[in-house]
Amino acid sequence: MNLSQYSVSFIYTFLIIFCRVGGVMMFAPGIGETLINIRIRLLFSLVLSLVLLPVTFATKLLPMPNNAIELFLNISSEIVVGVFIGLFLKILVSVVTIFGFIISNSMGLSAATLVDPSQASQQGTLLGNFFTILLIVLIFAVGIDHAIINGIASSYKTFPILSYAEYSADYTQTIVRIVNEVWILSVKMASSFIIISLLINIGGGILSKLMPQLHIFFLIIPLQSLIGFLFLSITISTLMLWFIEKYTYHINNLFG
Repeated sequence: MNLSQYSVSFIYTFLIIFCRVGGVMMFAPGIGETLINIRIRLLFSLVLSLVLLPVTFATKLLPMPNNAIELFLNISSEIVVGVFIGLFLKILVSVVTIFGFIISNSMGLSAATLVDPSQASQQGTLLGNFFTILLIVLIFAVGIDHAIINGIASSYKTFPILSYAEYSADYTQTIVRIVNEVWILSVKMASSFIIISLLINIGGGILSKLMPQLHIFFLIIPLQSLIGFLFLSITISTLMLWFIEKYTYHINNLFG
């Protein structure tokens, strides 16, 4: 292989890696948030692709396709794989958003909304936004971002180059399975708050029957918020550490 052929293969291999990495970075937690400038995400993807190039293709570069159709199909395939990995990571993060929404309703705080940092044009509950930001901080604090980068590098063994057509059914099944898992994890995290809210409402219903003249609504709402915040302050560390373990498990399971 002469210098010109090597240069073409190098650029093509870099482009293929960038397509997958760029697809991941569109949705990855932290760097893929809509509030992050697109130029920053693009620069990070370029740098990461350059770092992964000698790691994933240390011995042999990819040959340049013979025609434009094959080149387009190859690039499209890698973009789809990258978007699939990014969506997988993004969907898992939505567990804490749903968890925050559930406990906001159980604590009487569902009316308090703010702009969701993960979806800049959408409104989210106060606690949902708090847990989303907290999870992103924890992802970088405990080193899960390193696991994600290592996973992208190892994804070339789990999802080989240009293998989208072979694994397309598996991608769909994985997304459906993880969406189902998100709801299960969210309800598990919020189950204790749901039980507490149910007991308070049952007690309030009994009290309203015993004392009809009492304005039970004005008594129950502050009580729900107070007990909810007290219980949340006790369990927040355990809940977040438990979810971090689940998040790491699913990442490792995805990349084998």
